[in-house]
Order: sequence, then C-alpha cells, then structure tokens
Amino acid sequence: MSGIARSRKAGRKSLRLDVATCPGAARRHHTRSNAGEVCLARGNTVRALFLDQSGSFVMEQLFAFAMAIAASAARSSAFLAGVVRRHGRTALVLLATAGAAQLALAQAREIDQRSRYTAAMDQTFTQYIGSRIPHTAYSFGTQASVPWAENGYAIRSLADLRASFNPLEDFTGAITINGELQVYSAAFNAPDHRLGTDRLGLWANLPGGAWTVRVGSQPDSRLGWPLNGTPIAWNRIPAALLPYAAEWRVGQFVALQNFGIYYVAEIQPGVSVRLAPLQGSPATGEFLYNLIAFLPVDSATSIAPIDRSSTVLRFSPGALSPTIRVGHRVAATTTDTLVRNAADVFVTAIDHAAGIVQLNRALPLDPIAAGRRFVFYPRITAGQVWSKRQWDITAPSAFLAVEFDIVLFEGLSPAFESMGISNAEGFARADASHPDAPFGAWPALWAYSADDGDRTKLRDTSEMDFMELWVSPNSGMKLFSTANIGGTPAWNRTTGGYSLSGNGRNLVPASMAGAHKVAVVYTAQKTYHYLDDVLIRVEAFRWTSEAPIQIGMNMAMGSIQRGFAANLNFPFRPEHFQRAHLDIKGVRIWHRAR
Repeated sequence: MSGIARSRKAGRKSLRLDVATCPGAARRHHTRSNAGEVCLARGNTVRALFLDQSGSFVMEQLFAFAMAIAASAARSSAFLAGVVRRHGRTALVLLATAGAAQLALAQAREIDQRSRYTAAMDQTFTQYIGSRIPHTAYSFGTQASVPWAENGYAIRSLADLRASFNPLEDFTGAITINGELQVYSAAFNAPDHRLGTDRLGLWANLPGGAWTVRVGSQPDSRLGWPLNGTPIAWNRIPAALLPYAAEWRVGQFVALQNFGIYYVAEIQPGVSVRLAPLQGSPATGEFLYNLIAFLPVDSATSIAPIDRSSTVLRFSPGALSPTIRVGHRVAATTTDTLVRNAADVFVTAIDHAAGIVQLNRALPLDPIAAGRRFVFYPRITAGQVWSKRQWDITAPSAFLAVEFDIVLFEGLSPAFESMGISNAEGFARADASHPDAPFGAWPALWAYSADDGDRTKLRDTSEMDFMELWVSPNSGMKLFSTANIGGTPAWNRTTGGYSLSGNGRNLVPASMAGAHKVAVVYTAQKTYHYLDDVLIRVEAFRWTSEAPIQIGMNMAMGSIQRGFAANLNFPFRPEHFQRAHLDIKGVRIWHRAR
C-alpha cells in the first residue's frame, strides 16, 4: 500500500498516508508528531498508526482500514488508548499480521467509540460537524433561499411543501397517536401550515372555538376523594368547582393530577358525584392535594355492535350529553388507551333523545361488541410534516446528524414558568399572568421507520426522538425530552442549571420559549443530543429496524391518555391556542449509509 488519500472538497484538508519503514528494536514505538504518524516495530514486521490531527474521524472517512497488534492484547489496548489520549479521538491502524486482525479490530473499535463519547462532551455541535457539507438541507419561508448542501431545498409555498414532505407518516397514515386531542390533516392547509418570510409555522387550531376546562384542587386531607367507586360527598367538592357543578354530566372526563383519567359515572345534585377510572388509572386509595380538571370531553357506552362498515353508533335513549354536537371528533376506548384512529371520524348528525350518532365514515377498527365506551370532543387540528426523502442508517457504521433551527411560542415571555402548580390558587396566578400561555402544546422533532417499498422491513420499527416538550402545570415549559424508544441513558448534563425529571429526561435551565437550535448525532450506536450547541444527553441506542428513517416535525395539542392526562397535558381555554405553534426556519442533515 503506497498511500491512502481523501480528496479536497469545500475547503477541507486533504489527508494522505504513506507507509514508511520504521526501524527499531522489537516491541517499541516512536512518534513523529510533526507528521501525525506513529510507527510500531516488532522484529522485522512493520506496523504503522496514522492519526488525523485535523479533528475528523478517520475511521468514518476512509473506506479501507486495518490495524496492528503488539506483543499482547493488553499491550495493544494500552498502547492504542494512550495514543488516543495524547493525539485525538480517532486512529487508523494499518494491519501487518492477518491472524490478529479480528481481535485488533474489535479492540480499536471499542477504544474509538469510548474516545468519541468522552471527547464529544468537550465539543459543541458546531465543532463536531466542522466544515462537513450537509447531505440534505431545507430552508423555509416565502423568501427562503436554497441552502448549501448536496441536496438543497427552499420551501417557499405549500406546493413546495408537498413536493418535499408528506402530511402523515408514509406507512402508518396515523392522524393522531397517544390519545392526542388534535387530528392531522391528510393534506397541507394554510391554517395549520403557515409560511412566513423566513419560517414554516406548524400551528394548533380550535376551529369551533369551544374548549373550557374547569379547575379546582383538593387541599384538605380530610376531604379526600375515594377512587374505588364510592360516591364523593358534595361537601368534599372544592369551592372553586361548586359554581360549575350544574355543567357536570354523566360520561364527562375528569383528569386528576398525578393520578390519571376518569369519567363521571353518576351525579346526585347536591348529594354526591361518583367517578370511574379509565385506561388503568388507580381504582383504590384517595385523591388528595392536587388539581382536578373537568374536561369538555364526553363519553357514552354503546348498546349495539359495529364493524368496519358501520357509520351509525347506537346508545341508550337519553345517554348522550347535549354538549355532544355535530363536528365533534369520535374515538373509542380500550382498557388501557384511546384507540388510534387512522382516519378523521366525526359526528355528522345526532339524535340525543334516541341515542343515535351518524358518522362521516366508518371507524377503521376491528368489529366492536356492544358495551364499548366511545369518546366525543371538540375538533382540534394541528400541523405536521414528514420528509419524503429517506436515509438509511441500518448498517452499524452508519452516521447521521440532524440540526433544526426552530422558534417556539414566539411572543411568549421567556420568563413564563408554570412548573409544579398543584393547587387552584397557583393555577389562577399563572393563568392571570400569561392568559395566552400555550398549555397543552406538545411540539416534537423525531424520526421513524419509513416505507421504502419493501413493507417486510417494517416488521420491526424504530423511533429516534430529537426533541419533545410538554407545556403543562406539572412540567411547565422546561422539560426537554430526548429519550429514544429503546434507548438507555449513558450521560446527562446536570451542570449549568440543567437537571433531570423523574423519568430521567433533561430539564433545561429556563423556559423554552424563543429561538433554539436542536441537534442530534447518531454514530457507533449512540445518540448525542445538543440544545443550542451544548451537549446535554448521550444515549446508547441502536436502530434495529431494517427500514430507513423519515424525519418528522409536528405540533400536538395535549392528550387524554392516562399518563398525559395525569400530567394535565391539555389546553384549558381557547386562548391557549394563540401561541401554540412550532416555527421551523431550517433543517440540515449529514448522512453516511456505511
């Protein structure tokens, strides 16, 4: 081998390796630091180690590599580790002894991965990427210019958006997940996808304008609410809720902070109210000290079976609340969740007295026997985009880096903070100081398995989460989730004001309102998560799916599934939709399949 070179591109340094004979006694090495070359001699066999002093990862850049092994595995590991510590994060070792190749390769990979992980903590994302040209880049806005990349796209209109993105995941077609309240449209639309001069806004909207949650709290231990189905005496109802008792109806959903989601099973005005648990919420003990939220969500139990062709739901006469109206969204419950509907199903006609509901189309569900509880609530819409372009990261040596330039809840004071509210007085103060706070907003940046035409690859799907953020009285606007599905946290930043939530996710030092850069690097079966150029989390993670990835960006608007409802992750008033939007200015992707 006379040499290995990397060509010059866009100002990058050119690398060249020439193997020279390095004379010397057996089992000794010397370093020529000015050339970045280390030669290791053992008898008459010459071994060489080349270090890339420019800071790039040679093992990521070169197609061919091999390595030398010294007198023993322990000696080789110690030598290579020492070289990495002294000279940088990467090494290319040329192999002279074929019999030692497998062991040496495994050792060098382990050392290389460990050194990347350690060194990455001292680098910003900008330093890590350096001058590498993005594989793909998007800029958004009516005045957007084509970004510098191998594949650059300026998204200036909804037509441009349609050319590069899908409104739904390309193989699930799901319009909502996780019991979320909003539905995503199967076509891009101006209310939910708004193009400004320099950004695309993904908005949450309330077309009907009606959404009011009544809030109270239970501060007295003598007035606890039993959760075992026993009626709750009227004198145990918080004073803040009593003025609205006339609005309560059988079937109405009630969220109990830190407990779960329930529905009103019985009302005896002036005497008692009885709750029943949904989706595995606690059915024993007492509810104390936390917020109680009566939601504008109704439910009723069907008296007739339905199948995939049914467009009519039947209930007992008089069982349907008068608050259920034409246009309300419809979903079905199971014991542990709300059924994820793959289509937008809503009420087109209703006969409250007869208990008959007409739907715009059949629910895309397997046959359902009588006795299933159906849910009705005001229609909420929101914006979402999924990349048409796909990136293959199935190989162990694959590399992916993604950077998002975003703005969250523009115009909201960065001083807004609502975390840890657990009583009606605290909620009232937060609501009065920021009446348009985007409670319920759930912006997310993530990646999911894509359909490349071979659906057998989708037998196993993978998910990589770049950013999730909930705005609620529980978590405020600080929670920055970077937990991949199936990932294992390896390191979290807990200095500089960062801390961890109870589920191990990062809490950022201040409100997330405003402009941010979110970035993730996937390499060597780890993900490195950055916020505003600072590494905040490392996870051990492997993309197990055989399918490539697609990248998604969306704005959800709360959920009535148990865990999210317990977090009070939903809007409380129509004003909370005014700033519920995720603005995307640009996205850049660096990729190598192998």
